[in-house]
Amino acid sequence: MKALRLLMILGLFLLACGLEVGELPENDLPVPGEIVLSSLSPEPLDTLRLSVEAEDPDGDPIFFRWYEDAGLGSWMDGEYADSVVYWIAPSSFDGIDSLQFTVKVYDFDLQNSSIATASIPLGTRYGSLRVLLRDLQGLPAEVDSLAITGGDTLQGPGSEFFIDSLPWGQQSAFSFQTDAYYGCTDLYPGYPDTVFIVADTENELVLTLAPRSLILIPGVLSAGESDTLLTTPQQGIDWAEAQGIDTLMLRVQDYYLEAQSPENAALVLDERDLLIRPFPGQGPLLLDAGEAGCLYGFYLKGRSVDCRIENIVMQNAIDAAVYLQESSASLDSLLLTGSSKGITFHGSGEDRLVLRGVSIRNNDYGIYQDGGTLDAEGLLIAEHRWYGLWSENAALTLDHLSVLESEVAGLILENSSNCVLSSSILAGNLTGIFLPPEDPGASPLLDCCLFFDNESDLEGAVSEGSDPVYEDPLFCDPESGDWRVDPEGPAQAGSCGSIGALGTCESRGGGF
Repeated sequence: MKALRLLMILGLFLLACGLEVGELPENDLPVPGEIVLSSLSPEPLDTLRLSVEAEDPDGDPIFFRWYEDAGLGSWMDGEYADSVVYWIAPSSFDGIDSLQFTVKVYDFDLQNSSIATASIPLGTRYGSLRVLLRDLQGLPAEVDSLAITGGDTLQGPGSEFFIDSLPWGQQSAFSFQTDAYYGCTDLYPGYPDTVFIVADTENELVLTLAPRSLILIPGVLSAGESDTLLTTPQQGIDWAEAQGIDTLMLRVQDYYLEAQSPENAALVLDERDLLIRPFPGQGPLLLDAGEAGCLYGFYLKGRSVDCRIENIVMQNAIDAAVYLQESSASLDSLLLTGSSKGITFHGSGEDRLVLRGVSIRNNDYGIYQDGGTLDAEGLLIAEHRWYGLWSENAALTLDHLSVLESEVAGLILENSSNCVLSSSILAGNLTGIFLPPEDPGASPLLDCCLFFDNESDLEGAVSEGSDPVYEDPLFCDPESGDWRVDPEGPAQAGSCGSIGALGTCESRGGGF
């Protein structure tokens, strides 16, 4: 269009001068100089700068158009009509002996052009490749065979394979055969994987393998002839049940949770005997049950086999962050916050809930237990608007707890026939331990417990295994929620040794 406009302007100019178009003087074509290349030895996927200077004897405007004669590579940003352009090499030079560049230079005569060319000899070059197979801990992982897409299959078993010749720049795809492992690239499990082959060099590719008993989310898992893309934790939970897989690792910080029907829970486990935890180095992970208006966070119902959940924050459930109905589970290093209840546990028979290093903070209620057995160590229950732990008709073994700032009671023990509370702090509650007078059950056994700043420490018949400590535990910074204690204070330096859930101000504890 620019050239057409120039011709029209030139025609009008000639008419104004009293000349006929047919009487135009002879046009001299532009004269290009040599093409200047930023490199005479580009590698695959390199960006090459090409430039040319040109002069027009008649002083006419000049236009350019570039070509790679075999149609190889691509022009950066689609620009190939300037005196300076950038060309991106293809991913492989396999079978390519040379590159040939041409620039056509025009003035207003678009039917004719001057041409400049430049050639770069390449020649076919090769590199070798050593493939190392490692498990998630970086240790050698053995597979039966390693296949190169479009190439050979190397037979094992082995954790290291060597290919002595692959084309320069070839993005080679790899897969493997094993009953024990899935492949695991940097982001997703599943193959193929790729590697860039540098010529005349021994290249190295490390393939990280995940056990077939484990799912990474998000991830791509091969199943027969098809692949399954898993992006949400619930997809992983369902896949694990279908495939008999026992471990689910979460790889990103933010997951979309939906309310699962009919439970209206963010994650429904039910019959799954599953370990759920972050991928190493990724935790703790935040799961928000409130985004989809879920009644529950983790929901387990109707089984008596152990389920394990580790290093996850579950928040903002309308009812309970963790709900168990006649189920067993082990929770390790969880934070449960912003919900009506941290945990609801309806147990019977052999149902057992094990808590290790769990923090339950800023809910209406901490834990409600009806039946079953609760085994807790290093448990922080803090800043609740009603009670910290209410247990009915249950057995409890509670060691190194900190039950703090409950507006009604730290512990309510109703008809609980077997309760042992040891090395624990109950502070800042309306009542430390409350046994309902109409149905108190057996009195709990207290051993090395510290009571401080409760309006009432003990209400009801309480059997004391050792004399309680009634002193300030010297919390590190209670105003900001740091409930660790002074190492020289009564919760650490007394005759009982360490008391409470979180250790000293000098430790790396402190909970969530």
